[in-house]
Amino acid sequence: MVSGAGVGRGYWQQPTLTADRFCPLPDAGEQLAYDTGDMAVFEADHGLRFVSRGDTQVKVRGQRIELEEIESALRSHPEVRDAAVAVVPDGTAVAAFIAPTEGIPLAGTLPEPVAPRLSANLRAHAATWLTEAMVPSSWLLVPVLPQLPNGKLDRATVTSWTTAQAAARPGRAPASTPVGGPADPILNAWSEVLAKPVTDLDATFFEMGGNFLGLLRVLAALRTQHPRLQVVDLFQHTTVRSLAAHLASLSGATKPRSPSDEPQPGRGAARAQALARWKRPTR
Repeated sequence: MVSGAGVGRGYWQQPTLTADRFCPLPDAGEQLAYDTGDMAVFEADHGLRFVSRGDTQVKVRGQRIELEEIESALRSHPEVRDAAVAVVPDGTAVAAFIAPTEGIPLAGTLPEPVAPRLSANLRAHAATWLTEAMVPSSWLLVPVLPQLPNGKLDRATVTSWTTAQAAARPGRAPASTPVGGPADPILNAWSEVLAKPVTDLDATFFEMGGNFLGLLRVLAALRTQHPRLQVVDLFQHTTVRSLAAHLASLSGATKPRSPSDEPQPGRGAARAQALARWKRPTR
């Protein structure tokens, strides 16, 4: 509980949330204290020491987010029966575990990767309702979510799935394309946009810290050599290896171009070109 002259009197036009978070202090008259949700202990030598959160609020990329808010948004998708999310081990994103509606076969009881089509649909659905930091970076299917004896979600098991997924994901495998092949411009574009060397051919763009604006910059960089590339392709092929194979298929299907095939300049093209010229600051 935090109180003092610097603490407000409540949330603007949100009486329910105000009543939940702002509580009167004993023997303090009308003075209110704000319930931060943080759990701490007082140590004589060091003062207050943070222990954990008393709710499902976590911090991702410096932003406080509610896991239950993400799960509620995912459950509103017609192909999702239930959902749970957990922060990935490095704290840069969240992973989503989806219990699908009937009609999606699963081989076992452990999480399996979501098909690219469903993954793209879920990501677009989540982006409609959630902030960028709250949109999961990885998606996995499970037959049923784990529960505690009281019927609540077993978040410890969900977190262990996230840890196991990170440990099981293979590191960089040898490139399947020679120097000068489709993988090279992708590696260069990703390294430029993410402001760090890209060495893992099987890590997704979002797992490495990318976002939608970054995808637009990648699109602008790659379209000079692959004019048929669309932004939806970058959502469906989110790893260097997968995107390289897709670009190779586009190159193999190249047909003679006519002037009418050339992309026409417009607002979207100008925006993509401006994003391509923007340099992400390095630390």
